[in-house]
Amino acid sequence: MFEITHQEAQRLLHKFTDQILMREDLSILNAHLENCVECSDYAKNLTDLESGLRRILHTAIDSRSPHLNMQAILSSTTNFKKFPWVFFFDPTQIQGRVTMSIALILGCFIVTNLIGGQLLTTSKQIPTFIPTPHNLPITNNLSPTPSTPSTMILATAQECKTVNYVLQDNETLENIAVQFGVSKKLILTFNNLKPDDVIPGKELSIPLCDQTPS
Repeated sequence: MFEITHQEAQRLLHKFTDQILMREDLSILNAHLENCVECSDYAKNLTDLESGLRRILHTAIDSRSPHLNMQAILSSTTNFKKFPWVFFFDPTQIQGRVTMSIALILGCFIVTNLIGGQLLTTSKQIPTFIPTPHNLPITNNLSPTPSTPSTMILATAQECKTVNYVLQDNETLENIAVQFGVSKKLILTFNNLKPDDVIPGKELSIPLCDQTPS
């Protein structure tokens, strides 16, 4: 037979009291207890201690909850079923009227809070526009006048710069337009001239605009 130590036997005894001891270990433990007086006394003391603790625990539970028995539970359930709950929902009874009034008030309160919360959320989502001198739309009041030709407005909007050029002999308006890369019509309009007015010695203002889109 396989021999075990006192410590191993006591460990198996604790497993036995916890009801987790394997059958093979139980045979080994029984064989050891038959030949070991010390472990037999330890097993008896452990059994007596466990029995005493069980008695104390059951006594404490019964003294604290003496009414917890099946008859008391069944009696409470029967009394619950016999209670006239229908009176709370009968409009012909006082209890029923009170219950319906409370339910109506509670429903109105819930609906009011829901609608008020939605309106508050909606009002927060809609931005309010307040006109100030900083956010008013800017309008362009420039309009063509005899002293301010429309082409000058266009040139100003395109950030043009002006070059003064004196027409030399044997030069024509077409040569000047090609030389500066502008149209003849623009030169005439910008200088408020007619084609017959362009003669040698005439000083012209040539608008040089940046046509590259930004």
